[in-house]
Formats: sequence, C-alpha cells, structure tokens
Amino acid sequence: METITLTINGNTISARAGKTILEVARLHGIPIPTLCHHESLRPIGACRLCQVEDEKRGLVVPACVTTISPGMVIQTDSERVRRNRRNILRLLMAAHPESCVVCEKGNTCELRKLCAEFGLGDPGLDRMAYHPGSEDLNPFLVRDLSKCILCAKCIRADQEVVCEGVIDYNRRGFNAHPATLGQKPLENSACTFCGTCLSVCPVGAIAEKERPRLDHAGRKTLSVCSFCGCGCAIYLKHDGRMVRFVSPTSQKHTANGITMCVKGHFGHDYLISRDRLSSPLVRTDEGFRPVSWDDALTRIADGFSRIVSEHGPDALGFMGGARGTNEENYLFQKLARQVVGTNNVDHAGRALWGPMLEALREATGFMAGSTGFAGVEAAGTILVLGADPTRTAPVLGYHIKRAVRYGGRKLIVVDPVRTKLAGLADLWLRPRVGGDRALLLGLLKAIHEEDLWDREFVATKTVGFEALEAVLAGIQVPAMAASAGVPENDLRQAARLFASAQSGVVVIGGGLAGQPDAADLGKLTADLVLMTGNLGKDHSGWLPVLKDANAQGALDMGLAPDRLPGGLAVNDPDAV
Repeated sequence: METITLTINGNTISARAGKTILEVARLHGIPIPTLCHHESLRPIGACRLCQVEDEKRGLVVPACVTTISPGMVIQTDSERVRRNRRNILRLLMAAHPESCVVCEKGNTCELRKLCAEFGLGDPGLDRMAYHPGSEDLNPFLVRDLSKCILCAKCIRADQEVVCEGVIDYNRRGFNAHPATLGQKPLENSACTFCGTCLSVCPVGAIAEKERPRLDHAGRKTLSVCSFCGCGCAIYLKHDGRMVRFVSPTSQKHTANGITMCVKGHFGHDYLISRDRLSSPLVRTDEGFRPVSWDDALTRIADGFSRIVSEHGPDALGFMGGARGTNEENYLFQKLARQVVGTNNVDHAGRALWGPMLEALREATGFMAGSTGFAGVEAAGTILVLGADPTRTAPVLGYHIKRAVRYGGRKLIVVDPVRTKLAGLADLWLRPRVGGDRALLLGLLKAIHEEDLWDREFVATKTVGFEALEAVLAGIQVPAMAASAGVPENDLRQAARLFASAQSGVVVIGGGLAGQPDAADLGKLTADLVLMTGNLGKDHSGWLPVLKDANAQGALDMGLAPDRLPGGLAVNDPDAV
C-alpha cells in the first residue's frame, strides 16, 4: 500500500494512503477534539470541531473526513483553528439548556469537557430557546432532544451497527432532530432498545430511565454479560457498593464493540435487588432461616459424608450451571470427582447441545465453534440453520445484518418460521418439521453431483469420504427436496451459494440441536463444512449459538458425566 509523507504541527509523518487526518493524528498521539466522530461509525463531519488548517491551501478542513495527501502541511492548533472551535462551542451552548447540574450525563458529558478545556463559561450569545420536551413512555430510555447537538451518532449507530433503521433526521434548521418515521414514540417503532444510542450519545440527550441515583459512579470494572452466549464485554459502573449502570466497553476486539442487547444493557437490575440473598438459608419446620456460611458449609459437608458412607459416592449428583465461570465449574467438577468420587456431574445446557457438539468433536476433534463473530461477518456466505440470532443472540444478529447490508455477503436462512434475518436473506428455505436431515443430505448431494466440492481439501485433510460418497450414491436431490418440503431449485441454489463462496460459515441454533436426531444433524453439518473446504481457514466453519452465558465453558470444564476438563473421556488412559 502506498505510503504518504505529510507534516503535522511541524513533525514529518508517514502514513498509509487513504487515512484521514484525524486517524493519522490520533495514531501519533496528536489531540484533535471531536463530538460527532466515533471509530465504529462512518465519519460525516457534522460537528466541525475537528477542523484543522491546511497551510498550503490556506483552508480550514474537517480532519475526520479529509484524507491525507503527499506534502500536506497541517496545523491542528493554530489561532485560526482555536478561534473557530471556540465559536462552534459558543453556538452549541447558546442552543443548549442550562441544566448541567441536574443533567444525567454530568461530568461525563463530552460537550461540557470541551467547554472546560476552552475556558468557555458564558457563550456571550443570545439564547436560542428550543424546548421540544422529553419522551419517556418506554421503560428504558428518556430522550431530551433539547440537549441534542445533532451529531447523528445515535442515527448512525442505529443504521450502521445495529442495522434497524428506526431513527433518522427529521425536519430542517432549528427544528431538526432525530426521530422515528412519522414521529412515532420509540415503543411504537421497530426499536429493540439495545441502548447503543445511549452508549454513543456525547451529551445528555439520551439517558437511562429510573437509574438508582442521579450522580455518577466513580469506578468501572471490566466484566462479561451474564445472559446469552455472546460473551459481550461490559463495564459495571459502580461506587464500590452499588452498580449504577452497565455499558459496553467499546473495544474493537470484543464480540459486541459499542453494542449490547436490551437485556445486557438494562437487565442487570437484579444486582441491586432487595430480594437478593445475603446469607445461606436452611429449611426448618417453620420455613427457611438464615445461617452463617460456616454453619451452612458444615451442614453440607456432614450431609455428603453421611450419604457417601451409607450409600456410596454415586448416590450423590452434582448439577452445575452454564452461568458459572470456568474457574467455578472446574472446581465444582473437581469436588464431585476427586473429593466425593463420582462422575455424576452435569448441567442443563448439555441436554440440548451435548449430542450436537459431541458429533462435531467426533468429526473434527473439538466441540466448539471454529470462528468468532467477526469471522461470521467476514464470511463470503453465511448459512443459518435452525437459529434466530436476532432473538437468542442479538449481537451476533448485528454482525450478520452488517455482513449482508454493508459487506455484500450472501445469506441463506433455513427456518420454517419467518425471522428478521429471513427478510434480508438471498435465499430462505422453509423445511417442514423434521425435514432438516433431508435438506442437509440434499445439499451434500447437489454439491457432489455438480462437482462443487473441494477435491484437494477432501483428499489431503479428511478421511472416510468414501463412506459419505456411498451414502450420497443412494439418494437423489429431487427426493431429498420433496422430503424436506423445499423446492428443488432453491435447494440447488443454496448448494451453489455455499459451495462457491471463498469462505462459508454455518450458524447452528437450538432448532437444530434440539431435535431427536441432533447427533446425525451435527455430523451432516460437519460433512457440509469439510466437503466444501471450509475449515482451517479464516472466516469459515461453524458457530453454534449456545443459549447460556458460559455453556461452552461448562462443557470445556468437564460438567458432563462422560467428559473431563478439556474434553477428555473419563476412561481415557491419558487423563490425569
């Protein structure tokens, strides 16, 4: 890639062609203020605070949308630039309500920080009164558009990251503001209340409703969302005693980036619920009564010892949970196996996903997804089988929607029910109940029959292909299509879309894993991935959409009667 040399504040800098002035400046630690810019959103140059002076042309240009050019000489903090930035802030404050003391944003307001940096108290301009009122009919958000600075961050986050398209600019001039189609309240629109607009809003125009306290937390702790299996990285913002609110970390390497779903953003109120237990409880004839931890642990240990001595260790069963951490689950199975002496250890998630993941392990040697969310978004073709990520794993749904809308990726949805993703799909196959096995066999047969399979990969990286060929020799695509309840042409088109892609990912959901023949379906899914050479390369393979927060970790840590930590069988001679 071409390298360009330019000068910023008297320093000669080399950077890749196509970068903006703002990107290059931040890469080299040169501060340029912004209000509308966000690394995860498309730059639009709305606020103009990032303006810098191009000395050779004698122009002031917005740094966020101006690409660098050879020999460019830039001043980021000249007198002319500082004067312009100060005037922009004065105009913003003249149209902004004087409510900083009681504003929910408080000291985290980016506009307030910039005004302090520029020493701007009184803007020295006549107030431009604008009082559109607040909207708070929904249970999650309050929108006070009198504080809106028209940075369009909420609009871009809605359209570019979450891909819902609920809000856009409405009206013009002083009356311009973000709104839904027809000025409908958010609760009457397609808004999912993911809270991404709240996360990116630089001022107090969007606030969380019914927060426990108005003042702000002084600390934040990195954590992981406790709901679905997306593994979203979050900050718990607290004062050491009470969690005030939850926000995404906005780090690029995480699954969620700047986004979350409605549960992840607003569903952690149980952390401060008055109904949470503060001590162990013991059942008595009069009901439950609280006891100390020492008393509770002694009772449990005595009870375990008595049962083991009278009936043996296998009289005890240990039911763990997929919401525990890896460390907790590891210690839990160790308590069962090494202290008590039983393999009677399990968790609820294995009943659904055990057969499917075991089939994937037999086919490839590991029982987990072969790619992450970023890999799904970058895949050439995405095949969604029995899953509705927009409901069960919303952040994964965002990745898939972005892949189709902005990445030009191909999407095949296999689901008898119309989902949000079905409306975006290049092809939507609606098999009858129980028709998934026939559909997968039909896909494999069509790929083999039309010579779309990866011969080199199959020859060098797989074993047992002859057995699959023998099975395929006894079936026909029309018969499989009829058995699955889908048109033959659609089945063949799906086979071509997936097999001809440079990389392909199969997203597997509970609709597939929960079937009686889930093990066979898992093997056929693995055959589809292997036959097309979609394993061992970037943006390919499969991704199970597990239900609980740490379902994968529970399996990996040995919460199964037949599996030790790491997936080793309990009777494996190499297991320690």
